[in-house]
Amino acid sequence: VVGWGNGDWHISHGYAMNIRKATIVMLVALYMLMIFGMGALEIGYSHNLPSSPQVDTGHVYRMTVNHGFVVYGTKLEREVLDTERALFPLMVATAATLFMLRPWSECQPLPEPRWLVIVLVVLILLLGVAGAVFGTYK
Repeated sequence: VVGWGNGDWHISHGYAMNIRKATIVMLVALYMLMIFGMGALEIGYSHNLPSSPQVDTGHVYRMTVNHGFVVYGTKLEREVLDTERALFPLMVATAATLFMLRPWSECQPLPEPRWLVIVLVVLILLLGVAGAVFGTYK
């Protein structure tokens, strides 16, 4: 499957397709885990955390979750939320990678010019990174 042929290193087509399929399955699983994890955390915080500070329980850190709900959590809950939001660019990168790994022969062709679609995907990825770096998602 993998080896030397006519003096050149090569990987057979079947082996490369199996690697691509395994990579796609892992990335889809990662993407779904991130989507559901982020949603569950935001919704869980909006339903379970107090809407006013409670010093006696340590819920004093203000957080805006789930499209505008203001809740107060502990330092650990705040750090978990910040970490979740910092991972947003990873989610965007995973989606962009899945888009690039799709089997071109089995999908509709990209609209012309193809470079424009690729540039748009890269811009979306950069916006996600910029949002995490400059605090848009905090």
